[in-house]
Amino acid sequence: MLDTENGTPRGIAKFLDEECDPNDRAAWQAGTPTDWANESLSLTIEYVYPLPESHEISEEYANRALPVLHRRLVQAGVRLAWLLNEALK
Repeated sequence: MLDTENGTPRGIAKFLDEECDPNDRAAWQAGTPTDWANESLSLTIEYVYPLPESHEISEEYANRALPVLHRRLVQAGVRLAWLLNEALK
C-alpha cells in the first residue's frame, strides 16, 4: 500500500507506475474524461455514500475504501500521463 509519509514524489510515482500492468494501462486509457468521471461517480455511490448511521468514519469503512482509493490514484496517473502525451503529439 502507498506510504506517503516516507516517500518522495519521485518514489511514490515509481511505486504507482509499478502497480500497473500493461493490460490495465491500455484498458484505463480507453474512453473519455466524461467516461472516467461517470466511473468515479459510480464508485462514489457504491463506496463513499453508504456511511454508517452515526456518520463516523470507522476503521472498517476506511479499510473498505482504501483499496478503491489506491486503484483510482494509479488510474488517474495513467490517464493524466496519456492525456498529456496525446496533447504533445
